[in-house]
Amino acid sequence: MDLYLCFRQLSLIFLVLYCSSALFTSTIQFWPATAQWAPIWYLLLFLPKWWAAALCVISTPALYFWPKRALLALLLCGSSQWLLYTGWRVHFERHERDVDTLRIVTLNAGERLIDLAQLSAFVNQNAVDLIAFQELAQDADLKQIFGQSEWFILRRGKLAVASRYPLGFETALRRSDITEGEVYGLVYMIFDVKLPHRSIRCMNVHLETPRSGLEPFLKRDFDLQKLRNNFRRRYHEASITANHARDLEVSIILGDLNMPYESPLYQLYFDEYVNAFTQAGNGLGATKYTRWHSLRIDHVLHTSLCESLRASVGDDLGSDHRPFLVDLHFIDRH
Repeated sequence: MDLYLCFRQLSLIFLVLYCSSALFTSTIQFWPATAQWAPIWYLLLFLPKWWAAALCVISTPALYFWPKRALLALLLCGSSQWLLYTGWRVHFERHERDVDTLRIVTLNAGERLIDLAQLSAFVNQNAVDLIAFQELAQDADLKQIFGQSEWFILRRGKLAVASRYPLGFETALRRSDITEGEVYGLVYMIFDVKLPHRSIRCMNVHLETPRSGLEPFLKRDFDLQKLRNNFRRRYHEASITANHARDLEVSIILGDLNMPYESPLYQLYFDEYVNAFTQAGNGLGATKYTRWHSLRIDHVLHTSLCESLRASVGDDLGSDHRPFLVDLHFIDRH
């Protein structure tokens, strides 16, 4: 009897612990995007999330002692956590591609020599109309990828765009223009895509990585000031990028934002746009892979000018990021 009561009590503790953590993490996108809160949601969002699944499994013995109540608690808390914390999405609608649909891809090449043959095959097999690169190696020859076909190419530093439609360069922002110290590269590049019936203004983005804020923790150096300094730089970049996109009437933002949809920083500056994967994706949609886990930090965002019909992640092409493919349907030609 004592052993029975012990297991009963222990199962209740794990159930309460899981439900509390599930409800706590489900609210993360509503937390303040401030330096004081940053250490908590940095660790919860950017480090592996498999702890949540493990804790859920450990709490399942409660189903033996309280079948109905425990099942209801696990279903409610689990579904809330999967949707609001892990970002799981399910969409059943399927749409056929038509003349008003633009198929676009964003890919962080990771400064590596990605497999050009695989990338070329991916572009051709999926009939891609436009692909935006971030961290493209300087010696990567885009002409080899797209052959001698009539592609239009626009390149500034490590940001590049290739399109079947004419491109027009608008402006770009150097990281050194807004950040002090040893920084490099572009924050974004704005360009126009000249479609048959309209011109679309787009922004290819590569925002600051959270890596320098997280690496000290992985090395057991719990210096919160380094993490907060990293957050302030990312906050500054996100603020400027969002304001410029609004001022210059950008309709499509695509690239490596280095933040998941659930991030309070994302919600603060980019929630006004429709997120393609949230609207039309299935599963977790992870685009960045490490040895331990994966994250959805590459995005395609757009205004009400269009709607997302399809959003999917492609296979490994040699980078630590996967290509993210989206079908955008333009609602009105005029």
